[in-house]
Amino acid sequence: MRENSPGRKTGYGNEEKAEQIVTLLRQIEAELANRKTTPQDCTEAEITVQTYHRWRKEYGGLKLAGEASETAGEGTHKAEALCCVESGRGVLCPSLGGANPMTGGIKSIVLGLMVFVLLAGCAALAYARWTRPVTEADAALAAGQFDRALADYAAAEARFDQAPPIKQLFASEYSRIVANQLWLLYRLGRYDDTIDKAERAPEGAMPHFWAGLALYHKGDAERKPEARQQWLNSAQQELHRAVEAAPEDWDTKYNFELVARLQKTMSAHPKESATQPLNLLRPEPPKSKPVKIGG
Repeated sequence: MRENSPGRKTGYGNEEKAEQIVTLLRQIEAELANRKTTPQDCTEAEITVQTYHRWRKEYGGLKLAGEASETAGEGTHKAEALCCVESGRGVLCPSLGGANPMTGGIKSIVLGLMVFVLLAGCAALAYARWTRPVTEADAALAAGQFDRALADYAAAEARFDQAPPIKQLFASEYSRIVANQLWLLYRLGRYDDTIDKAERAPEGAMPHFWAGLALYHKGDAERKPEARQQWLNSAQQELHRAVEAAPEDWDTKYNFELVARLQKTMSAHPKESATQPLNLLRPEPPKSKPVKIGG
């Protein structure tokens, strides 16, 4: 490399005009933009790196004659670009506004993901606390504590009813809560409560199925033939609606066909007052005389 000794003169000294020095600085700046390094440009210009920095400090703010004036912001960005590139590593200066758009984009994406995860975690925690009665009701149901489970499911249903948007968003969970209440009411023999609950239950809770079974048991307990016929007729109607809602459910089909046959048989024998209506579907075979076995 060609270095200036203390006594060696270059083509550019104190006698050189400022305009020539500014022109040289502009040329070096242009070379730096083409990925060259400061030492390489200084060597080609036959000046030392120290001279380059001194001239840039002294004449960097001057303009060439007839050169269009630049804004102060543009000059600042050029100076920062020279400082960052002169090391020869090709590293872009992070202080420049558009120096590395990829880094800014990645940071924005990471920040957005962090915010999303935080919000999702908070929402999940809030929902878990809000639906705690459901968790407690499921545990009580699994343990066979039907009365406690029924009370907890009722509390959970009340919370959903107070928040219609959440009730609509988690419609399947709401239907499951109501369906479990219908099962529990029926299982506990509270048939009137089952029928009343089914009238206000969503279709996803199978209300017609449970209402049909409860109505059948009301008719089964009735001793008056006419009143029994009315109960069974209502049960048949509800089970028919249940079949329409779930045509692939074999339990529903079986119950509907059973009640329909029973209703038809009792209509054919209105004066019969069997204590067990199902006995009409399986009459006892006629008794035969015992056969004498000869000795």
